[in-house]
Amino acid sequence: MKDKSKWHLRLWAIALILGIILGLIGWRQLITRMEKADPVNEKVDSLHEVVFVNEQQLKQISTDLVKEDFVTVDRKATGKVAFNEDRLTPVFTPYSGRVS
Repeated sequence: MKDKSKWHLRLWAIALILGIILGLIGWRQLITRMEKADPVNEKVDSLHEVVFVNEQQLKQISTDLVKEDFVTVDRKATGKVAFNEDRLTPVFTPYSGRVS
C-alpha cells in the first residue's frame, strides 16, 4: 500500500512541475506576443514623413526586425573619460532627414 501511495505522490509532483513549466512558457508567450504590422492599411499623416528612394538608393538600404533588449547605460568611473579623437570618424548618411 505504501508503494502505491508513494507512486501517486510522485505522479502528482511530476504533474505539478509540468503544469508550472507549461504555465510559465504560456505566460511568457502571452506577454511577448506581437501584432504584425499592416503597411497597406497604415496611413501617413503628412508628406514630410515620407521618404522616396530610387533603385540605386534602395540597394543600399537594409532592414531588420525591431526587438526589445536591455541596455546598461550607467557607467561609474574615476577620473575623466575621454575618446581617442584620432580614431573617431564622423558618419554622414547619403540622405537628408531623420530616421525614426
